[in-house]
Amino acid sequence: MEKIINETVENTVNIEDKVSSFGRKLGNGIGAGSDLAEIFNHVVTSRDTTPIVGVMGKARAKKDSQAEKNIRLTLGAIYKDAEIITPKGKSMIIKIKGIKADPKALKRLTKLVADGVSIRGSKWASDISGKVTTTPSALTDEDYVKKAIALVKGGYNATKLAGAISEVLKANALKDMPLAS
Repeated sequence: MEKIINETVENTVNIEDKVSSFGRKLGNGIGAGSDLAEIFNHVVTSRDTTPIVGVMGKARAKKDSQAEKNIRLTLGAIYKDAEIITPKGKSMIIKIKGIKADPKALKRLTKLVADGVSIRGSKWASDISGKVTTTPSALTDEDYVKKAIALVKGGYNATKLAGAISEVLKANALKDMPLAS
């Protein structure tokens, strides 16, 4: 029994250190993001949201609204129906009772840290939320025709456009540059 109590005390001290470390690293969004991931992993295993309240307080104390916003987004991504309550004159309360952590959001959080993404940036916000940025698909002949029509309607001279395209084709052929199809 005593061994379990000692491990709990040790883990509590470590998570308090992470909250303090987060506050010191707020200027370095990458380091703060790493600490935040460890804090959320602790919350998932312990179900104690106090460290999240702590890091939100650290961000608020440093007037870092972007970090505070991204902490809230991270909380919302991991615990979809989490409730943040701030009773008048009291400390913030985060309720996650009965809510399971989203494993996909936890994977996204791990990837953000592994990729060295700053907690203070827009990439953190979009990636933690699961917004997927797609690469454009290959253009079709119809897409090229629509673009050419739009350019001509926009005031470009069709003959000069055709001549310019011809020059590009010649330049690419001379340079042995492959042309996109």
